[in-house]
Amino acid sequence: MFRDDEAARAQYQAALERKATRVDELEARVYELEAENQALRARVFATVAAPPLAAEDIHIDAKLEGYVLALIKATDPRLTEGILVGAPPTASRPILAASRAHARAAGRRYATPDDVRRAAHELLPSRIMMQDPEADPRSIVRAIVDVVEVP
Repeated sequence: MFRDDEAARAQYQAALERKATRVDELEARVYELEAENQALRARVFATVAAPPLAAEDIHIDAKLEGYVLALIKATDPRLTEGILVGAPPTASRPILAASRAHARAAGRRYATPDDVRRAAHELLPSRIMMQDPEADPRSIVRAIVDVVEVP
């Protein structure tokens, strides 16, 4: 039943050596993956444990502030047809605050023109009064945002 010749034993020994080599390779790969996993866990922990950005920590460039003022100025009834009362200059504060909030939600430390545009679309319609009560202020704000030059 059992083969007791040298050839069979040599084959068996070669198979064992191949399996031992494969075990060593797999063991090395496990150590690599464990090290990678530990590094990823440290990054995730650092991200989760980091304090959230405060609104004051979000930078808004002077050009973006000028862009906000240009958007508000474009709501002036003398400049845009269909508007009875434009947005007051004080509307810049909530637009800048909303821009910071959008940047913070995106995980950035700075606001972008897209953040300002989103804030303008959200906040300007409620700060202007239309000549026609049936008119949609959002369409005017959309047109203003499309026309005013982005820095």
